[in-house]
Order: sequence, then C-alpha cells, then structure tokens
Amino acid sequence: ECLNMLIATAAKCQDLPNAERWFASMKECGLTPDQKSFSHLMVAAANCRDAAMTQYWHDEALRNGISVEAESYAMLVYLAERQGNREQAQHWSEAAFQGDGSFQSDFLRTLLCNFLDEEDVTSAKRWLAKAEQSGIGVDLDTLRRTIVRRKGGSVKAMENWFNCVEKSGIKANAPIFGKVIDAAVKKGDLKAAEEWYQKADDAGCIPSELRFDKVVKLALRIGNYKAAKRWEERAVASGKVLLPSVYGELLSSACEAADASGAERWYQEAVAGGFTPSATVYSALISTQARTGNVEAAEFWFNQARTAGMLEGISPYISMVCAHLCKGNIAEAERWLTDSEEAGLKFDMDTYSALIDGYARYARVFWADDGHKDKAVARVTETFEAMKAAGFEPPQNDHRVVMLCHAHRGHLHEAMRCLDEMEEAGLKPGMSEYSRLLYACSMSDLSSEQKEEVARQLLRQTLQECPEPAWSALTAIRKIWPNRYSEICREFGLEDWQVKADEFLKAKRADNWPGQGQLPKKANTSRVSSRPKSPIEDQRDVSEVPASSVPQTETILAALSHVSAGKQSRKPPEKRRSTNQTLDLLQEIGEQLDASSG
Repeated sequence: ECLNMLIATAAKCQDLPNAERWFASMKECGLTPDQKSFSHLMVAAANCRDAAMTQYWHDEALRNGISVEAESYAMLVYLAERQGNREQAQHWSEAAFQGDGSFQSDFLRTLLCNFLDEEDVTSAKRWLAKAEQSGIGVDLDTLRRTIVRRKGGSVKAMENWFNCVEKSGIKANAPIFGKVIDAAVKKGDLKAAEEWYQKADDAGCIPSELRFDKVVKLALRIGNYKAAKRWEERAVASGKVLLPSVYGELLSSACEAADASGAERWYQEAVAGGFTPSATVYSALISTQARTGNVEAAEFWFNQARTAGMLEGISPYISMVCAHLCKGNIAEAERWLTDSEEAGLKFDMDTYSALIDGYARYARVFWADDGHKDKAVARVTETFEAMKAAGFEPPQNDHRVVMLCHAHRGHLHEAMRCLDEMEEAGLKPGMSEYSRLLYACSMSDLSSEQKEEVARQLLRQTLQECPEPAWSALTAIRKIWPNRYSEICREFGLEDWQVKADEFLKAKRADNWPGQGQLPKKANTSRVSSRPKSPIEDQRDVSEVPASSVPQTETILAALSHVSAGKQSRKPPEKRRSTNQTLDLLQEIGEQLDASSG
C-alpha cells in the first residue's frame, strides 16, 4: 500500500521514471503489483502524454491477469480529452464500452463526474450523447449519482447539469436537491439555496440529510437574520435540531435586531442544548428588552444575570437607565445610575453616549412639557460636558443630539456653538447639522423679519454645499414662512422636494405611511419615496455628505453678521468670525427684541 501511494504521488507529479522505479522496488521486495499499481502507472504515462507507455502498462496489466477498472479507463479518457487528443480518448472509451453493463455505468458516471468537477458541462453532455449513440443505456441511478457524487464547483454548473439530467426524463430525488442546495451554501449563495429548497418542497423531496446548521450560519454570516429564522423554522418542521452554538449565534443576531421574543426563544433552545450563557449574552438580553421598552423584562434578565454571577461592567446598568428614560421615569433611571456608581463602575465613552441618547429620548417623551423638557436638555448638556471633562472626544452623533435638543428649545446661539465645537474637533458637519440650525432659527425668539433674514442666509449658504435638503430643513422653512412656503421652495429650487414632502404629509394624516427610506434626489420625481423622519422622530437619522461638499462655519457666521449689520451682500467674508462674535450679534438682536416689546 505504501509503495502504491508513492507511485500515485509520482503519477500526479507527472514523474513517470520515479513511478516506474517504485514499481520495480515493489517487485524487488517480493510484492505482487495489484490493480492500483498498474492503474497509477497508466495515469502517470497519460499525464506525460506518452501514449505508447500508457498502452504498454495497460497491456502489461492484462498479461498479469489483472483487469483494468472502470475508473482507470474514465481517467485515461478524461486526460486525453484535456490534452486535446480525441483519438486516444476514443480508443480508451471503446475499450471501456466492451465491458458489461455495470462496468459501463461505472465508467460513464466517473467520466461525467470528472468533467463536472471541472465545471465542463459541455464535455459531459457530449460524452453522455456519445454513450447513447453507442447503444449504452444510461440508467437513472447513474445520472443521479453524477450530481450526488460531485465534489463541488459553481452553483451555475450544478444547475446546468441538473437541467440536463431532467431533460433526459429523470426525476430528481431528495439527495439530488440536497446536493444542489449544499453546493449553493458552500459558495455562499443564499438566494440559490432558497430557490432550490423551494423547488424541492414543490416536488415533495425535502432532503432529509440537509445541513440546516450550515444554511443558518450562512444567513447569519451575511447579516440576513430573517432568512436565518426562516431556515431554523424549516429545520424544526423537518424534525432537525440545530447545534447549541448555532442557537447562540441566532441569539446574538436577535439581540442586534432588537427581536426580544426571538432572543428569549433562542436563549431557551441554546441552554436546552447545553449552551452556557456568558455575561455578554445576559448584557445583550438586557439591552434588547430595554431597547424595545420592556422595562419589566429587562429587569428580569438583570436579576437573572446577577443570580448567575454574570453581571459584568456598567452596560447592564446603563441599559436599565435608558429603558426607564424611554418610559419617562427619570427618577427611577437616576436610581439605577446611582446603583452603578455605588458598585464602583466607571463610565466609558459608550456609557456617556448612551446616557446622552437616553436623556434626549426622555426629552422626546415630554416635548410639550417645558419643565421636563428643560430638565432633560440640562441633563444632556451636563452629560456631554462630563464626557469631555473625563477626557473623551465625543463622537459626531453626540454632537448632533446636543444640537437637536438646543434646536428644539430655540437656542440658536447654543446650536451654533455646538457646530463650532464640531469643526474644532475635526468633525465635518453635514446637511443634518445645518438643518438643525434652521430649525433652531425657526424656534428662536427672533422677530419674524429677523428669522426670515437669518434663515434666508443660512439656507442659501447651506444649499451651496449641500444641494439635497433634509426633511428637517423643509420643516423649518414651513415654520419660518408659513404663508410663503411654496414661494420660498421655488426661490431656492426645492419644488420637487416640496411636492414629495406634501405627499408624505397627506399620507401621515391618512395613517398610510410608505416604508422606511429617504426622499428621492432632486429632479427625479419618478422614484417612489418612503417616509422621511422629522428631527423630533429620530435625531440619529442623518444623511451623509462627502467631506468635500461640507459647508464651512464661517459662511453661516457671515450670514448672521450681515443680518445684524443690516447689510444686503450675500457674499461670505474672507475672514472667519469667532463664536463669541456671533453670540454678541445674537445678543444685540435680543436686546432690540426686548426694547420693541417693552
């Protein structure tokens, strides 16, 4: 056996002399060459394109009373075809066709599989037709096994051969469908796997040996949680039980997708299969329930984690804080915050960000209540400042949340300061930030005339760099110019956006919203749009703007300076004005407002 392996290795390396040397060593050791020995020598000679030596070792095997197996003839035909030697291929096929029916079936099946493993469906079809012309009957099992025994290859080649087999009048069975689905999974083609599973289901041939674990893991790997759930349900319907590790992956994906019911179900399945949940798993379960607003369930999993000794880090505490803030219970939220401090846990940047977001969400619950609103905005500002004092650089989303809170309170100077801080931190503001400035202007205490002048400058400078307005920009325009909304939209070239916005407002009144999405691009009204989000609805829904197209703060500051000085020029100044200058100008406007109102 060892010498046969050495001969086979030499044959694969196209080293005929060494193959013959190992064959001679076999005889010198008193060993009798067997069928494999001669088969390897024939393949070695064929690999070296030595037709004479191939024929010699074939004849030598027969002289020694050793029959040549069907697989060997198939390999000789395959190699001759690959070398473009159709004459040699025909010669060896005729020798193979002289065998009995079983021998012919084995030869044809092996030959077809050799071609299909190289995705050469054309050659496979040609030899199938040649076999039929030679009067060799192709039984159903032979063609089925050409699919089932394939080593792999592309899904397309597999489908082509599958269709060829079906055209021969052969009905596919469960193993065939299973093989095609398995090929799709190996290639990472979830769509093809779905299609072939549906074909198998329609034909009533669901593969009993299908590895549902692999398909579920593939769906999770490409981020398709819904497909993973669907395949898990199919596995259960087929009486299959997934591995505990797969249920663990499903649990993690459910938490990421905020699927609370799914997360609990996967948890039960995983634990039943012997899966040991970690502190990370408990933290994810707490966070998922908190994000969905189920405070009771979040507290249940918090206590479960504490009982299991798996309560690690500050994340579970912050999840509880945010859950209560979303419910409008600030007292209970701050109790949990105190508990985390008593536990000696330190805040990291993610903790500060979560608190900023949580307080902002709390403010959203009480937008109509000035007392709660002021308290929440104060907490947002305090937490933001604490983050900076702790040595953390706030991410852009946190700047946006703080700016949003000030915008809804009409604090234009504070919103401008947030924008200035962003630029100083090297962050590039986009349409979202400038829309917040417009909204802050609309909510400020400026007179109608002053609002219009400031907003006109802000809007003009913003659209020069960001030609696609955000929903909040249109909302601000409507608030500033309630009676001239259409006129202003035409003036700034926003007619298409206005039409779409009006459609969304009508849909809102009818409670018939389209799906999630963004407004279409300007001058393309043929696209079907879906509901945009107002700044109140989601402070984190921000349209990204290329860095090269972001407007500079000095243009906005210039707009304010022109209004205050009564200038009519629309050109930005060459020198950038500081935030203090801007605040001075806003203070001057405020004093004029106070004087005019007594």
